[in-house]
This record gives sequence, structure tokens and C-alpha cells, in this order.
Amino acid sequence: MAAFLGMVVVIGLVGIALGLLAAVIGIAILGGEGDFGALAGLGGMAIGYPIGVILGVLLVNKFLHYRGSLLLGVVGSLLGAVFNYVLVKYLNLNLSLNLLLAIALLAPAILGAAGYHLLGRWGESEA
Repeated sequence: MAAFLGMVVVIGLVGIALGLLAAVIGIAILGGEGDFGALAGLGGMAIGYPIGVILGVLLVNKFLHYRGSLLLGVVGSLLGAVFNYVLVKYLNLNLSLNLLLAIALLAPAILGAAGYHLLGRWGESEA
């Protein structure tokens, strides 16, 4: 359980770092004045965070050597990124902006860590 929570925190922090970097780059490239600069920053964060979570899964696999499936971790991160869009677009669950923001930040990290640990727990044999 501690490995799972630690992985969620690590990949979430890597996602936030890359998302903020993408937002700053988007603002710098497209111009930071007015509403267009804010839109560029928001778009950079929306694209950079899921990519950062995937990068976090790759870094955890490379440096922390947790046992698990890299492919399922990446797929879980991608599904977590799409999850918020599905809630708003198809299920019309756009009740609270704060709730949607929390889901957008937590779902990729939690589903990525869950996917990574899934095969390591049940699919591999103990040697």
C-alpha cells in the first residue's frame, strides 16, 4: 500500500512539474498578454500534465524498480486523462468545477499507479 501511494505522489508531482513547464512554454511562445495567454497556459497544462504522469510512470519503473507492468501503467494514465472528458461530455456531470479539477489531477496518477501495480501483483510468479 505504501508503494502504491508513493507512486501516486511521485507520478503526480512529475505530472504537475511537466504541466507547469508546458504552460510556461505555451505562454512564452503564444504571447502572455490577455485572454489568449491564459488560454495557452491552460492548454499547456492540460496537455503537459498527462504526458508528465506517463513520464512519471516511466521514471518510477527506471529508478525505483517497483515490480509491475509498464504498459498497463501507461494505459491507465491515458484512461485517467480521458476520464474527465467523458464525465463532462457524455455523462453531463459538470456540476462543480473544483470537483472536475480534482478528478483531472487525481485520475491519471491513480489509474496509472493502479495499472502499473496490477500485473505485478497477480500476473507474475514469485521466483
